[in-house]
Amino acid sequence: MDVIDFLEQVGADARALHGSEQALREFVAGSALDPELKTLLVARDSDALYGLLGQGPLMAVQVPAEEEDAPDEDDGGAERQLPDVRP
Repeated sequence: MDVIDFLEQVGADARALHGSEQALREFVAGSALDPELKTLLVARDSDALYGLLGQGPLMAVQVPAEEEDAPDEDDGGAERQLPDVRP
């Protein structure tokens, strides 16, 4: 089992992650992960986990788009052509 499989199992059972420290310790102890990784998981040391896995924190930002002017409903958004009134 690699760390991704382990995290998938933790995600499927929220009691392990959000339960008591003892529940997490028991969940981790039953896995076939590297002992150093087990220690970091139980300690909930995310910075050390990122370093061990060679990753950095991921972050995403969502920004709402600017609203566009709605086209006029009476003409379906088409521009009106003015009649040519040259003499």
